[in-house]
Amino acid sequence: MKCGIDNPRQDDRATLKGRRHGLAMLLATGESPWLTVRGESMAPFLRGDGTAQVQVEATTPARIRPGDIVVFDRDGSWVCHRIVGVSGRGRRLTFVEKGDGAWSAGKLAPADVIGRVRRVKVRGR
Repeated sequence: MKCGIDNPRQDDRATLKGRRHGLAMLLATGESPWLTVRGESMAPFLRGDGTAQVQVEATTPARIRPGDIVVFDRDGSWVCHRIVGVSGRGRRLTFVEKGDGAWSAGKLAPADVIGRVRRVKVRGR
C-alpha cells in the first residue's frame, strides 16, 4: 500500500516529494503528518480509494510490536503494512510485515522503518 503526504505545509512540499528523509525529518521534529492511503494491500482495514488516512509518528525498533502498522521504504515508495512477527535481537533484529489484504509476508530491516501509524481516519473520521 503506497502512502502519499496529505496537505503538507507549503515549505515542506519540495522536501517531502517522494523522499524518505523528508518524512523522517518531520517525524524527528515531533510532527505527526497525515498520509493518504493509496493501494489495496491493507484492505479491507484501509482502502486505497483516497478516503483513508494514517497519522504517522516517530518510533524506535524496540517499540514496534506485532499488530503495529508501520510506514517503511520499499524501492523508493512509502508502504504501510502490519507487523506480524519479530525475530532476532540487536543487530539481527528483523520484522515480518504483511498487508492485511496481501497473500504473502516479507522481511523488513529496522533501518527501513520510517514511522509507526498512530491514528487512522476514514472519510474524515
